[in-house]
Amino acid sequence: MRNRTVKIIALVLAVLMALSLAVPVISYFVRAQTIDTVTDIYPINVSWGGSSVDYIAPNRTYRIQFDARVNLGSFVPPSETVHSPFNVSAAWSRPTGATLTLQFRNQVEPGIWDTRVTISQITYISTQQIERLMVSGVRVATPTGERFLIFDANIPLPFEGGDWWGDWGSGSGSGSGNDNWNGDNEPGETFSSSIIVESVVAHDAEGNILRDITRDTPPFSLQITFTDHGLAGTPRTAISEGSLAAFLTDTGTLIPMGSMRGTMRSLTIPTGDPPRFVATFNNLRYAGGAPLFVEVGFRAQYSVRGQRVFGDGTARFFGIVREDDEDDEPDPFTPHIILSSHYFGGEPVPAGNVFTLSMDFMNTSREIDLHNIIMVVSPVSTEQQQSFLTIASDTNTYFFVSMPAGGTRSQSIDILVMAAAAAGSQAVSVAFNFEYMVGGALQSNSLSTTVHIPITQIDRFTVSPITELSEWLQLGDEGYVVVSFVNMGQATTFNVSGFILDAEGNQTGSEHFGNLEAGASGSLDFSVAPNQTGEHFGTVVIRYENEVGEEMTIEESFAIFVDEPWFPEPDWGVDRPGMHEPEPTGMPWWRYLLIILGSVGIATPIALYIIKRVKAKESEVHDEDF
Repeated sequence: MRNRTVKIIALVLAVLMALSLAVPVISYFVRAQTIDTVTDIYPINVSWGGSSVDYIAPNRTYRIQFDARVNLGSFVPPSETVHSPFNVSAAWSRPTGATLTLQFRNQVEPGIWDTRVTISQITYISTQQIERLMVSGVRVATPTGERFLIFDANIPLPFEGGDWWGDWGSGSGSGSGNDNWNGDNEPGETFSSSIIVESVVAHDAEGNILRDITRDTPPFSLQITFTDHGLAGTPRTAISEGSLAAFLTDTGTLIPMGSMRGTMRSLTIPTGDPPRFVATFNNLRYAGGAPLFVEVGFRAQYSVRGQRVFGDGTARFFGIVREDDEDDEPDPFTPHIILSSHYFGGEPVPAGNVFTLSMDFMNTSREIDLHNIIMVVSPVSTEQQQSFLTIASDTNTYFFVSMPAGGTRSQSIDILVMAAAAAGSQAVSVAFNFEYMVGGALQSNSLSTTVHIPITQIDRFTVSPITELSEWLQLGDEGYVVVSFVNMGQATTFNVSGFILDAEGNQTGSEHFGNLEAGASGSLDFSVAPNQTGEHFGTVVIRYENEVGEEMTIEESFAIFVDEPWFPEPDWGVDRPGMHEPEPTGMPWWRYLLIILGSVGIATPIALYIIKRVKAKESEVHDEDF
């Protein structure tokens, strides 16, 4: 009996030794935390005040509910509702009282659970149309540790007013970027624009004033001084100087040799007077054909108390010198064909696209019919400017049998803008050849006119995913985040800047880069200094303006882990390799496995040895008995 007890004790000791060494491995897996990003999100319901909404408005608190499929592995979720803390991405805020709940319903696949997510009392705070909603830090407790979930969704609803930065539609001297703020639920101050042009002055490349302009005048700039009476009474400090910009909308017989974008600055005014500005457009050429003056349409852009406001104006320059061949009055008995109207879409055409040029032309004679009319449409190349247009229709030549006196005809043609076209204006020639009868004799004539098409470049400003950052910090250290970007388009990107939003929506670390030329690259360096340990999520927001003044936003997220500060023990001047590096916080799982196997390997021989000794004692006792 005594020997059997010894055997049992030996086996128990061996098992306990193995289990004691296995406990760290078990605790390692128990403490494991898994982060899953859930993107399989479908029907998203947004409500406000208990009712579903059709659009999103800023500074309004919403309840958002959607279904998602969450991978929990072998874990069976609780049947009751899970309440969890959470963070939201930029453009949204999580006020006190906001809640997030998870209801795990059906297991659709092994480990995959159909889950209802409900977020209450979150507020849309952005003044831009940011559709993305990222919810992070959602915790689900499981027997194998906490799982951290990130829900990445797009809000499917439109934004109130269609465009919070202003209406780019056509207008006649006024425009507002705040029309959507006039409703009963979102009252606010509304700003409008009413531009009155005071003076128009042309300057040559050296800055000298040009009194006269002809076809042969080298490229010049046009300086337009105007007053915006729609902003009368608005304090000058309420208008952001950095937001001022101007754009050509209708150049008439002036050809922009570069961008349609100009510069704009404010002028000093007496207190109470409406604000005055100067808009300058560079690198223009006169195409000829104007009778007494050239007319230029332009658009001014302001930011007034954070609201984007646009205003349209028309300027006239009277310093046109008529050429000798234009001084002769046309023969009243000679019929002519003129373009009475043309239309190409009303907005600058993006490079790489096909547009349709629709033309209406008429017989100016009230008595003579025209016959055998041939119309030829051709892109125009000059020594100063290469054409980046090409005919996309089957032909560029059209034939009309006749056109009665005073009659009109219409014709449309498709034209391709090459992808390499620079922002600016491209010319299209429309030429006519025709015949007519005068006094029983057959006569012929030819005429041509030029149409100018404004071209814009596709925005290809690209921000690279964040890879250069301090992924691990000690509490109290300052880290860094570097964001790289490149302008892959053909036009300059303006006013590139950025800032960081933390998980609570607080803005830090604003940086300004400036303008980025086509094909160039750059980066912004941000400093980060978290004041708490744990994993910190942030978002870098990059803002810039494209060539037509639209402010664009790109966001890139990052995560930094902050550990407790580590202070190495002094070693009296001995600098050992690695002494300035933090000690590892744990061992890989395979080391634990090797420890267990080694422990079992040690414990087993000990147990066998004890059993063997016990048997030997039993044998000796047995021999003595005999």
